Parts: sequence; structure tokens; C-alpha cells
Amino acid sequence: MRPLFDLPYNSHSSYEIYENELKNYFRERVKDNERLNNYEIDVYFYNYPSVDTTGRSIPMVYMNDLVKGLTRKEYDMVTTFSRIITRFIKYINKADLEFHDPKILSYGMYKDKIIGLPYESDFDVLYYQNEEKNSTAYNNTMLLLENMKDYTWDDLLNQMKINSQPFWISFGDNNDLLNFVIEYSSNKYNLTSEYDPDYLKVFYNDTSISHYTELRDLVKEFKSNSEENPNIATLDDVFYYYMVNETTFFKAKASHNYIFRKYGNGTLPLSLPPKYQSATTNKYLVANKFSNIKPEILAEVALILTEKNAQLSRAKGFGSIPTFDFSKKDSDIDLQTYCDTYPVIYNLGVYGILSIIITIAVIIFCLFIIFMTYKLKEHPYIKVISPLFCNLIVVGCILNMFKLIKFIPPYSIGKMKLFTIIETLGTNLIYIPMFVVTYRIFRIYKTKSFMSKSLNNQRLLFAVILTISIAVIYKLVIIFTCRFYYESVGYVRYARIPVGYYSNHETLDKIYQGCLTVVFISLLFMIIATGSQSRKFGDICYTFVIFITNISDYIIERLITRLDGGDYYPLYFFITIAFNCLLHFICVYILVGTRISFLFTNSNNNVFNSTDATQYIAYYCIYQGNPYTEDGHKLRSGTIEVYGKPAFIFSISDFVSFSKFS
Repeated sequence: MRPLFDLPYNSHSSYEIYENELKNYFRERVKDNERLNNYEIDVYFYNYPSVDTTGRSIPMVYMNDLVKGLTRKEYDMVTTFSRIITRFIKYINKADLEFHDPKILSYGMYKDKIIGLPYESDFDVLYYQNEEKNSTAYNNTMLLLENMKDYTWDDLLNQMKINSQPFWISFGDNNDLLNFVIEYSSNKYNLTSEYDPDYLKVFYNDTSISHYTELRDLVKEFKSNSEENPNIATLDDVFYYYMVNETTFFKAKASHNYIFRKYGNGTLPLSLPPKYQSATTNKYLVANKFSNIKPEILAEVALILTEKNAQLSRAKGFGSIPTFDFSKKDSDIDLQTYCDTYPVIYNLGVYGILSIIITIAVIIFCLFIIFMTYKLKEHPYIKVISPLFCNLIVVGCILNMFKLIKFIPPYSIGKMKLFTIIETLGTNLIYIPMFVVTYRIFRIYKTKSFMSKSLNNQRLLFAVILTISIAVIYKLVIIFTCRFYYESVGYVRYARIPVGYYSNHETLDKIYQGCLTVVFISLLFMIIATGSQSRKFGDICYTFVIFITNISDYIIERLITRLDGGDYYPLYFFITIAFNCLLHFICVYILVGTRISFLFTNSNNNVFNSTDATQYIAYYCIYQGNPYTEDGHKLRSGTIEVYGKPAFIFSISDFVSFSKFS
């Protein structure tokens, strides 16, 4: 076994701790198992050197030593990949391995036979220096990080030469050199079966000659000119250069981050390599077919040492990366636990909790407004603004605030799909009720007559429900037919935020946004067309809410995903959420909260008593227009002020009866 301790931090105590933890886990796990509780585990750590000064091939030496140890029955199992093993297929149920990543599991199979169980995984990253902010070195490194996703290895190395930034890679280590060759070649030729089914030919066709020559010359550039160490650098060498600030990046494993956290000064900032393409390393637990122990016993032990809890234990104690199939995280509590405990993307800490608290507080206020609007729905001062539809708009504001919780961990595909529906409901519950109420007002003012039955609350409510249902069904079709996935947004020097997408989202979103744009433009047209008269029904409030929610939708998510907050990003996130909550608080208060507040502060009687309408009507009336009643008879109409608030009525005596149309 070659464990994680391949840096200068390694020590005999680290190996002993690893062995003891493994022993204790196995002992506890099998204490009630009569077949296995008499067995003990001993761990042998193979000393895999980075460089052999005699010129021997390190992998060949390793394989020779491994074969000797296996044939001499020195080891019963090894964490490696070799065909000198027992095939587990006879003794292992494939259903017990479903928690593994299918791709990783497939590498442990040969001709549909299980020859190795996934033990742990790893991948390469670039650790970089915590330079003094705004220094030349800091700015140069930040520029590299911003372009890392688009850079090839050639681009990165050339730019670092221009910047005079030192960079060492451990080409003296065979494994690291091989990983670099794969990453470098993939950058240059796009080594994927989707792009080219015969992509491996690049290593042995006519192109291979020039490619290997470029690689050779590149590796030679990393040869040290130091008299003390004239050879190509090893991993230990590069780590030393990193510690004394003689290399901008330290190319190492993601699991090494555990060592820095435990023995160093905390987590080091890191980035994926150029093009965000990283070589992965998967280790497998395999059985020695020459072992004296029965194969079925070895299989049972192997299952215990590679099970989910064992991998979680090693992740907690030693920073190893599990081989889980994370696409099943939504339905597997163990995978959820790992993702919540060791998030790859960003953690908001206490500010995440505060963001939830302030959002809930404003939602409670909105729920109170909904309750009071319902209780006062028959009051003329509330009835005139269509309380049913106002409440639907307030519900939309609630969902519009709540949808930002999607940026707070944990993340999952199920959560993404749920919030797709929440966002759709939130947006449409604001726009569609506004549209139908504004349309009713538009019809009143722009037609000489109208049929009230076509504009009553029941018919308009049906139109609202039907329209919103169409939007929701559209998104449900997307949920069930499209592939959902996360992409991290932001530069690597910031806290990266996961944003959910689905396949063909650009085209599908354009269709959806196009429909909303038609509604939005029509809404504005009707508000403008009705002019100052529409304000008497509260349309000025609708206009305000429309613009505020549009500003919120456009700005807030962009602030969350693109703010350069550095270490202060959690605080900035909280401020952004608070700002969003404030906007929606103002919208709801202006839309209906002011009227409820007015009734409570200016009424001498019971505010729930709607029989006396005259107390809310001023002492003068300007007559204008000739609207029609339901039966077609003309009524005297006028513009009045209700304690300074304008309102349009047919006549003072018909104030209550008219409000049913509005």
C-alpha cells in the first residue's frame, strides 16, 4: 500500500495511526461475526521511491517486488491493480457494489469479472500561494486563475514565463509524470471518445513523433541546474520549493489538502489544472490468489474494508476521497453525509444561517399580510384593489425570496428540480394576477361597454390558474425529459457557487422568457394606456412591484454568483439576501400593507366592519365619464379621495357594489 503520506509531513507515527485506525475499524465491524472476529489486519506500506539513481524503472521494480511478495504469500490482499489475484465474482453480489461510481467500478473488472474493489480515489490539483493582495505576484496569479479553464498547459507555462513566475513540477516521480502527459495531451488533442473514438491513436500514429518530442523538450526544461540537486525534481523537492515560495504552483493530489489542514496552517487555496482537466487515480483492493485464506473470507473482508462507512471513516481521518456514485446522493443518506461534511464547493457558515433567518422573517410578515387581506377582503378600502389577486402576488413574492435558498448547501439534483418549479410559480404568481387585474381596468377605461361576467373574479381566477398551470407543465416536461447538472460559477480565487442547469437550457429558457416578455410588455402597455386614471385602482403599486421584482431577479443572482468577496464572500452573500428581502418587503407593503396599516391607525371603529363606507370618503367629488353597470344602466361617476388616497367609484352609494368588479 502506498498511502497519502508521500510528502515531507509523513512520519512513522502517521503510518502507525493509519494502521491502527484500519485495525480498529475492522475489529469493531466484525466483533459479532463468528467467521471473521478471529482475524486481524496488518498493514504493510510499500516504500515507493520517486527516483532511482541507478537508472532502473521504478514501476518495474515495484511490479517485481509485488509479484515476489504475492507468490511468497506475504500479502493476502493489496491496494493496487494486478491480475495475479482471485476473481471476486464468485463471492460478491454486484448489488452490494451499487454505491460505487460505475466508471470506477468498471476499471476493477475484466471480461465482466470482478477483480478488484474500489478502495479510494484521487485527482490532481494546483495549490497556489497566498500572496499579499494587490502585489504584482498576486495579480499575476489571479490572472492565471481567471483563465485556467481556457488555458492549455502550453498557454499556462508560456504566460508564466512572460510573468517571470517560477514553476516546478515533480517530473522525477513516474506517476506524476504520467499524469502530466495525459493532462497535457488531453488539452492539446481532446482525448475523449465522444470527440474521436480512436483518440488513443495520437500516441502511436504519425502525430506521436512530434508530440513525444515536444513532451521531451518540455520535461527537460524542468531539470534543475542546482549543484546539490541536478536531477528532475521529485514531489518532495517541489513541496520544498513551494514552502520557500520558489514555485507559484504546487501540483499535487486533492487528498493532500488534508495534510495541510492537519499539520500546516489551514486549507491551501487550489485550482484544477488547465482546461480544468485532471488525471484521476483510483485504487483497488484485490486478493492474492496464492493466499492460504479461503477466497470467500477474503471477499468478505474486502467488502468490509471498501464499504461506504469504511470509506467515510478514511475520509474523515485521512482525507482520502471515496469512490461513491454521487449521482445517487439524493437517495443515499451516506452520500449526503459525505457531501454535507466535505463540500467541494463553497460553505457560507453562520451567514448562511442568518440568510435563512432573515428570509423566514420577511416571509412571516408576508403571511401576516395575506391573512389580514383575507380578513378585510370585504372592506371597501381593501376590496377595491382586488384582494384575491393581491394575495396571489404576495405569495409570488414569498416564493421569489425563498428561491434564493437554492444557493445555500446542501446541493442536489432533486433540490435543483424542486426550485425549478418554485421559481416558475414565484414569477408567474406575480405577473399573471397583475396582468388580469390590469386588463380588467384597461377594459373598463378603454371600452364603451363591457360584460361584467367576463371580468368577474371567478373567470379571472380561472384564467390565472390555467396560465400558471401551462408554465408549470412546461417546466415539468423539462424536469422529466432533460438531464440536470451543476456547474460552478465564479473564478477559483473566490468562493465558487454551484448553479443548476439542464440540457438544452439556452433554447428552452428562451422560449419561456419570450412568453414572459410578451406578458411584461403587454402589462406595461395597458398601465401606460390607462394613464393617470389607472392609479385610482392602485395600478401605480403594480407598476412599482413589476419593476422592483424585475430588478431583483436580474441583479440578485448575478451578485450572488459573481461578487468578488474573497474571504468576506459569506458576508456579501448575506447582505445580498437581505437586500432582496428588503425589496420584496417594500413591494408587499406598498401593494397592500399601507392600506392595512391605514385602516388600523385611522379607524375609530372595528376595521372588520364594512357596512359603513362613508367614513372612508372625502367631502368632494369631481364628476367624469359614464361607465355602465352590470345591467347596462348609466350611473353618475366620480373621482374621490379616501383620506388622501384617490379612488374611482360610480357613486358614493354604489361604492361597495362596484368594488366587486375591481
